[in-house]
Amino acid sequence: MPQSQAPLAAKPLVGAIYLSGIIFLWQISVPIGGSDVPFVALISPVIWLLLGIEFRDSFRVATVVICAILLTLAAQLQDIGRIDPIKVIGGFFLLATALLAASRSIRFSREQSWHYLRRAMIILAWLQLSVQLIELAEFVSLRQSAPQHYIFPIPRYSGLYAEPSHLAVSYSPFIIAMAGRWWGIFGGRLTWPLWIPTAASLILCPSATLLAVAVAGSIFALGRNIVLALCFAGLFTSIAWFFSDEILQALPIEISARITTIFEIVGLGYFDNKTNLSSLVFYGGAQASLSVLQNYPLGVGFQNLSAAYSLPELMQYRYFVGDRNINDGGSIAFKVIGEFGIVGLFFWVWCMAKTYLICRTPEMKEIAFLTFPIVAFSIRGASYFDGPVLIAFAVLILGRGLIASGRKPTQGYRDFRTVGSA
Repeated sequence: MPQSQAPLAAKPLVGAIYLSGIIFLWQISVPIGGSDVPFVALISPVIWLLLGIEFRDSFRVATVVICAILLTLAAQLQDIGRIDPIKVIGGFFLLATALLAASRSIRFSREQSWHYLRRAMIILAWLQLSVQLIELAEFVSLRQSAPQHYIFPIPRYSGLYAEPSHLAVSYSPFIIAMAGRWWGIFGGRLTWPLWIPTAASLILCPSATLLAVAVAGSIFALGRNIVLALCFAGLFTSIAWFFSDEILQALPIEISARITTIFEIVGLGYFDNKTNLSSLVFYGGAQASLSVLQNYPLGVGFQNLSAAYSLPELMQYRYFVGDRNINDGGSIAFKVIGEFGIVGLFFWVWCMAKTYLICRTPEMKEIAFLTFPIVAFSIRGASYFDGPVLIAFAVLILGRGLIASGRKPTQGYRDFRTVGSA
């Protein structure tokens, strides 16, 4: 290969490593200024420069960032705690470069028929399974303890992820692919070398979040037929309602307790220090975002969600939970709505609708694979930099930028160009 072509040929490889690192290694973080910053976020500016600057994409991201900055400034005019300008400016810079780097990575991977991305995901999926098996064999312990498996007499080790729910949301692209039986995804070559370690990891480490993501994935995988999807959702809801007692008894005790707890919190408004913590965190995030919409319609500002937890409505929650998850709300939906108010609510609804449109287009299975995490992280998620949700934001915001310039798009590309325009 001529020397002048080497940098261009290396870009798909760099992009594939970056994308797969976001999915599998996002929990590797570096403590900076009292916060744990994901390593993939720190290297995003370098990846962006290596992959080249696309001015059209940069303009779209700049527009989004400017709107977010204006909303954050408007929030400061309200009676809200002051934000840390260095934290906000640094967060905006890293988020903007991460979106641009992810978009360029997807574009180069797509032009190259996903060759390197397939192989990178297979390698890291086997690495994840290997770490879980090593933990099970007690050769190495990455954590002090792990919850018990629902079925087998073994602990639920989550490998490269901090907890089982993080494994579930990080593997959400693979879950929707399994639910939709998209075995021929990525050019028909992404088959058993990936599905075997993926399925094994999920079987070894199930969770209530995994069940919720699987249900959501089944609904979105049926998205190409909206009537069928609505019928499935309605049928599932009806069965769950009429046979709730039987279903709760059949489910593992931890999952049934989680569901019962949510009903108790929402229906009765009761919780104490014995209430399931994950359910309580989800309730706290929902209450915080609702309180923001009522008291601060423009939100509390970027990376300032903790201010919402100082409202009177959250006093009881703070008494039992303290400062846990007050910076993220336990869901990317609650974080976006809490920080940007009504604008954030409309943006999140737009993301859900756009994801559904992508999932219903058969020619865009690969793009749906990368976009569905926005749904999963609405169930259980925390930060804009949390794993594949970052890739999903890049797809949703920079849909047009994923089409290679100078190439005639296929029908699938045309569909995505239409859907991907904001």
